[in-house]
Amino acid sequence: MAEPAEAAKPRIILHLGSNNWQRQGEFAPGSGILHAAHHAAMAARDDLRVYSTFPSPRQTSDRADLSIFAIPHDIPICESISPVSRNRWHGFSDSGFAEYRAALMEHLRRFCDRIRATEGRDPDLIIAHHAFINALVGADLRDHLAAHAAPGVATPQLACFVHGTALKMFRAEIDGHPDYPERFYPMMRASGLFAADGARRADAVVTISTAQAQAFARLFPSYPADRILQSPNGYDPAVFHPAAAGGASRAEVLGQLQARDRDKQPVAPVTMPDGTERLVIFCGKFAAWKRLDAYLAALAQAGMEDVMALVIGDGPPEDWRRYHDLAADLGLERLAFVGPLPQEALARVNAVADLGVYPARREPFGLVLIEAMACGLPVLGARSGGPVDFVDAAVGGLVPEAEGSAFVTSLAAHMRMALVQDWRRTKGPQAAERAARCHTVAAQVDRMLDGLDAVRRADQGNVGGARDAVPLVDASPLSGCA
Repeated sequence: MAEPAEAAKPRIILHLGSNNWQRQGEFAPGSGILHAAHHAAMAARDDLRVYSTFPSPRQTSDRADLSIFAIPHDIPICESISPVSRNRWHGFSDSGFAEYRAALMEHLRRFCDRIRATEGRDPDLIIAHHAFINALVGADLRDHLAAHAAPGVATPQLACFVHGTALKMFRAEIDGHPDYPERFYPMMRASGLFAADGARRADAVVTISTAQAQAFARLFPSYPADRILQSPNGYDPAVFHPAAAGGASRAEVLGQLQARDRDKQPVAPVTMPDGTERLVIFCGKFAAWKRLDAYLAALAQAGMEDVMALVIGDGPPEDWRRYHDLAADLGLERLAFVGPLPQEALARVNAVADLGVYPARREPFGLVLIEAMACGLPVLGARSGGPVDFVDAAVGGLVPEAEGSAFVTSLAAHMRMALVQDWRRTKGPQAAERAARCHTVAAQVDRMLDGLDAVRRADQGNVGGARDAVPLVDASPLSGCA
């Protein structure tokens, strides 16, 4: 009598996060929020066991599946600014960078010892978030685990989830930006991670949009195109949905927010001034490429007296003062800066607003637009970067790229059109339906893991021979979703 087939073992996944999760009172950038969502979506699957780590100077964890890499300083970032840090990698000395890398590697060794004690084996898949420090240390960890594995045990698969800021840092180095002397881009090219072949090469690279896949390929042209997968970012439908306000009125939702002055100090609850009927929002960090200045100028140029506007986001003190002063110079009296918001509070605002405006230039993906759509909020973005993949006339609009005042004039015209045509009523339901059908984080995780499985099967089936091409995972959320 034949022996019953042995049940397949759950795949063990280890996430290496570059940014913190939004927990224990610490705000998080988009990549940290997405990492947390990936972890939760994977943990919900019976065929996976998932573990995560990320750096933080503040957070702690007693969870078996989460280990905090405790650091004595703000989290290092690649470029621009973050809700929790201004500590750029370019501010590290060579010795300081080497010490950070070594400390992270030691932390991961200890974490893998814990995983092995729990699971009886090492991770099968290492997902390194961002195309920089975690990719480097992920390759170090893969080599370490392979060197200490029992005979016949497969080497863990290493995937780099690109996000976007590391690519911006590399591009700034190439372009000769004075704040980004050429340093880390040559390091990554010399590492072999994104080379045509070799033992150090990452097994796959996961990007979040067509534009980002193209940007990565321009930076690392020898990396095999059939290993560049695309998996558009997903949102958490338990948080972002049309009923996120929970029955609260617009006035009640706004009353839970605090308007903040140019020094970021709370001054009063947000209220809709008399005579205002519509609410427009911007959400994003105060980075130049997010184009908050264009949003403010377009509000002034649109000249719609029945519109109240919000700025949701954060930045350095000097940017708070600069944008506040710009708003005052433009005469924007029906405007409130409210700072960064927790996900639940942002969802409530999305659910009662009339239009979300996100004019970033070459946004790597634009998860904030997807989150708005999920709440039934029509979106207005720029025709560049990630939003080109998923924003069409059914759910909002895209403003053609232009420079300076030409972009502001076009943005103002699109804002007027959206409000006059009542996009909340005419496009909002389709936006929510599209998001729920195509853009949940569970769908993103499934798409990403399917692509990584295809890469792994092709590698296993072609050891020592020609490798079959792995088709690019279709990144366009409009494919089959329009």
